[in-house]
Amino acid sequence: MPQETKTMTAVFLTVLFGFAGFSLPYPVFSPMFLKPELGFLDPSVPTEYRTMLLGVAMALYPIGQFIGAPWLGRVSDKLGRRPVLMASLLGAALGYLVTAYGVADANLPLVLVGRFVSGLCEGNMAIAQSIASDISRPETKVRNFGLITVAINVGWIIGPLMGGFFSDPTIHPAFNVSWPFYFAAGMYAFNLLVVFVIL
Repeated sequence: MPQETKTMTAVFLTVLFGFAGFSLPYPVFSPMFLKPELGFLDPSVPTEYRTMLLGVAMALYPIGQFIGAPWLGRVSDKLGRRPVLMASLLGAALGYLVTAYGVADANLPLVLVGRFVSGLCEGNMAIAQSIASDISRPETKVRNFGLITVAINVGWIIGPLMGGFFSDPTIHPAFNVSWPFYFAAGMYAFNLLVVFVIL
């Protein structure tokens, strides 16, 4: 397999998992925050406050990306794409572990911190795009950036599917609302391994 194709595999997975991670909590967070009977928030918390907290929890990931992308891009220009990408993937995995623990323990601050850290480290989309640009030849540039677009769209599709699947105890008794986030942490660990081996 040509090196460019191998490198684009790592880029594809990084972008795919980044957008899957962004959309993964959609089927999980809404009932978790809005249904008092699920016990994540105290039953006395009014609906208006619940919806605001849900919005904050969903917004922290893209806010983190917004802050992290230019910073990670600049650091990768100085230190190299590979080490910064690997560090960011490790940080994203740790962010998901913090989120999973926060969800399992009904700890709102941990959930919010975990989402922000995951988003901050997922600012590595800038690095992935830079890698694609660095390795692309004129005849493969359109194809490679087309693959990034495919990864974005597939990530939007599989993220909510994974969130719904791994949080449904009728599929497997062990599944619960924290499982999608543990799975996402494993996803990033796998991505880190791919980047380590391929790049």
